[in-house]
Amino acid sequence: MEAHGPAQPAMPDWDWKTFPVFFAFAVGVVIMGIVVAAPPLDTWLFILGLLGVSFGVAHIATRAWIAKRRRER
Repeated sequence: MEAHGPAQPAMPDWDWKTFPVFFAFAVGVVIMGIVVAAPPLDTWLFILGLLGVSFGVAHIATRAWIAKRRRER
């Protein structure tokens, strides 16, 4: 008889094309743009990262504002 160990749980099915993943990537690009300085590529990546972070902050602020208005109704 062979002894079998506990069954391995199935790997989760990650959805990588979501807002939290995008926002984390944009914040990481901005942080790396600050830490690592290798012109001219870092300048463009830093600007793109700032655009991504600003979009993310606007998205979060808008969702919070809409949720607040819904609660007040």
